[in-house]
Amino acid sequence: MNKFKRKGPSRLMESMQTRVEELQDRLVTNDTDLNHSFELDINRVEPDPDQARKVFTEEHIEELAQSLKEHGQLQPVLVRPDAKKRGCYIIVAGERRLRAAQRAGLTRLLAIEHTVEHDVASLVENLHREDLNPIEEANGISLLASRYKWTQRQLAKKLSRSASDINGMLAIAKLPADIKAAVLNSEQQPARNLLIELARLPDNVERNALLESALNGELPFSRLREVAARQREEKNPTTATYSRIRREAKVRPPTARTISRVALALMEMHPSEINEQRRKSLENLRDVLLRLLDESIEAS
Repeated sequence: MNKFKRKGPSRLMESMQTRVEELQDRLVTNDTDLNHSFELDINRVEPDPDQARKVFTEEHIEELAQSLKEHGQLQPVLVRPDAKKRGCYIIVAGERRLRAAQRAGLTRLLAIEHTVEHDVASLVENLHREDLNPIEEANGISLLASRYKWTQRQLAKKLSRSASDINGMLAIAKLPADIKAAVLNSEQQPARNLLIELARLPDNVERNALLESALNGELPFSRLREVAARQREEKNPTTATYSRIRREAKVRPPTARTISRVALALMEMHPSEINEQRRKSLENLRDVLLRLLDESIEAS
């Protein structure tokens, strides 16, 4: 029979174990998506050439530089390793902070490494700022769609935007390069909804004239809406006739219940049941729904 009893942990060990358990929840482990912040030599980080934002105002950069001098860096930048330069990094989010830090004469930046869908993180960070130009926003969304082969529904989910909003942004991205450059460099920035409606018009002389008026701040949205309605009627006389009859007969808009019933009926359709005539009708319905959703957002 063993006469010696095994001693339990000492009070010191118990105290250390309790302290470790308290600190455990504060530590970043290897199996997490979170990364530690670290100091980075400012000369070893560069802007992202695919960054959505292309226009940086000197006034904002100067204000941020003065803030960095006075208060220091309060928020880390997000970076990813530069595949072409060992030990160097590329900005994911925070290019304005980088520019301001360079102007303020800082030699080091507080950074967090972010490698998971870095381009999505960069665009989302810019989308949360109100001064992002619609052209920059549209180009960024279009780049994501092309790079990841995402559908509009997937883009809407990733960016927390509505499908109609994504549709409008992709339409802006398809504008000719010279027109997008003119919008970026214009002192009279056209409203976002105005650009979406313009982008959905056919590429012709009339649209170019409207774009020029918009850049000069001389295009009321009501006039653009009239042009868009006329062109839709010219493109689809059947829809135009129905719209005219509906206006003349003062037909009431469908109720929410009626819209839900139609939606359910469409959801039950099999792709094999969609012939050419139904396809055209569905495309017309899609255009109408997107227009109504955009106009309802503007009205609200």
